[in-house]
Amino acid sequence: MKMVNTSARATRGATDPRRANLDWKRILVPLDFSDSSMQALHHAIPLARRSGGTLVLLHVVQFPILPTPVVTGGAVGHMKEAHKALIKNARTQLDRIIRQTCTPGLVTHKVVTVGLAWDEIIKAAKRLKCDLVVVSIHTRRGLPRMLSSHTAEHVVRMASCPVLVVQG
Repeated sequence: MKMVNTSARATRGATDPRRANLDWKRILVPLDFSDSSMQALHHAIPLARRSGGTLVLLHVVQFPILPTPVVTGGAVGHMKEAHKALIKNARTQLDRIIRQTCTPGLVTHKVVTVGLAWDEIIKAAKRLKCDLVVVSIHTRRGLPRMLSSHTAEHVVRMASCPVLVVQG
């Protein structure tokens, strides 16, 4: 008598469409330079290497919301200079991270944008045709955890590609 394994696992093969999607060629890693976001990068690097893919590193500069009297009180010029400094600093930090953690050619795009983190992550993933987003959530309590969880939740719900959430 011949035994036939009818389990779903045995019938899946290389042509399974769910498996075909695991071949990630472009992986987006949003970084806020926290230890948690660096954990996401450390998870994304081997994924990219195994699939022969590349990484896109993204940092989003989020503008603080200031009360109207402060903005109209002449602080606009100072805010613009501060934001320029934040953008320049972010580019410098991304360059340092690439030098310290990535092999040459692994990172194909280094992006610094301005806006809401979750919105910019979703836009970048779509615009750059990313196959996967690797995003982290903080393990701390309070506001940092709430903000990172909020961002990750929006990305998971609205991204046009799969999202891997890493607990940092």
